[in-house]
Amino acid sequence: MNVTRDSLPATRPVASRRWPFALLLAASLVLSACDQLNVNANETGAMATDETAESQPSKVVIAERLEIDPMLAGRRFVGELMPVSTVDLSFRVGGEMAELPATPGQIIPKGELIAALDPTDFDLAVRQASARYALAKKSRDRLKRLQGSAASASSFDQADAEYRVQMIALEQAQQNKLHATIKAPFDALVSRRLLDKHTNVQANTPVVRIQDVTELRVEIALPQDLIGLLDDPSAYEVTGVIGERDGMAVPLSYREHSTQTNVVGRTYTVVFGVDQPGNGGLLPGMTATVVIKPRANADKEIVSVPVQAVDPIDDRKFQVWVVNDEDHKVTPRAVTLGVAYGERVAVLAGLHAGEQIVTAGAHMLRDGMVVEPIARR
Repeated sequence: MNVTRDSLPATRPVASRRWPFALLLAASLVLSACDQLNVNANETGAMATDETAESQPSKVVIAERLEIDPMLAGRRFVGELMPVSTVDLSFRVGGEMAELPATPGQIIPKGELIAALDPTDFDLAVRQASARYALAKKSRDRLKRLQGSAASASSFDQADAEYRVQMIALEQAQQNKLHATIKAPFDALVSRRLLDKHTNVQANTPVVRIQDVTELRVEIALPQDLIGLLDDPSAYEVTGVIGERDGMAVPLSYREHSTQTNVVGRTYTVVFGVDQPGNGGLLPGMTATVVIKPRANADKEIVSVPVQAVDPIDDRKFQVWVVNDEDHKVTPRAVTLGVAYGERVAVLAGLHAGEQIVTAGAHMLRDGMVVEPIARR
């Protein structure tokens, strides 16, 4: 029997139509398995991330607990303690210096001896002048009694003139004897001995340098925006801090000022008086920081922070990182800065005493980060 292509069963086309369906079913199963694997992998990765974050140790930072600094409410100027006056003492006459009890650093009360020349020659000069004066006086008195009889008027005039000359010579010798000693013109601090004992001293040669420390002075350059201090000094509270930031604080009193501005900076030179405390301790040359603030703001509480604690936001805005005392998380806080001095800067707004801030490494912090604060040693 002959078999033709037309008489064969149409089996091949049916098989060709089933293959695509099988392939789609297999691909769907594969994709579903891959999705499940991805979900499991994501869940596993998220759990690992959470566990890593929880187990990661907190960052150690240097922190500082803020305190009120009452010296920051006003403007600060640096000056130097000076005596009321500095004087180089000298003898008005020459001679050998026999006494020099003045010692540098010693305060000699007013009227006490500072230095003296050998008095021998001055005593002899006084005795000699006294003898000549006595002789001249006797001659004058004798001629006065004889005037009009045995003595002429011209003789008496000559004797009278000699008498007056010898009287002046005696006074000069006595003055030279007084000038052979130097006494303190005020309560004087001996700054320096310029000559030594037994030196042959010429007249008007400086011997000792002394300073008037009955009151010390401090001089500052006052800018024009504080010119009100010159008009009404009582409206301002002026305090001096002698030494470093935690040095001795003493009140200052206005004394004088220049009416002509300085060429550099257009400032006025103002001088304040510093009362020597009861226990002393203040000396010329010590550094003094003068703090000037209006009395209306005298009680204003201001804190200061280290300069490195300030994190700039832009050219005009700044922030500081504050540590929460409960969970030790850090939060940035905008602050208003005041005057800078040394390595610290005043904060006029944004922070309060008692808060804890990060003082270093602000660029490595982020909001909400947990830190372990330690104080700077």
